[in-house]
Amino acid sequence: MKNQSARIKNIPTRKIKNSINDLTYQICQLRENADFSEEASIKYNRMLIERASLRKKCNIIQSKSVISILFKKFSLKKDPKSICDYFESN
Repeated sequence: MKNQSARIKNIPTRKIKNSINDLTYQICQLRENADFSEEASIKYNRMLIERASLRKKCNIIQSKSVISILFKKFSLKKDPKSICDYFESN
């Protein structure tokens, strides 16, 4: 039962990734013709925008997963040190 619920949650991510791959393939095909035809250029730009929005949706879905939330919460983040931190005067 638990595996099925995990699979169901991953379905939108898989569909989005498949759509991204399809758009990437179509963009590669249109890239050659985008310079010569205005219609191809418009279609190319629309596909780029659509792919970017799908990538953003995929990142949002992945960032909301339980594992990523726990990883962010419990990861040890060290503040980067500046060179002046080594020469503190007391």
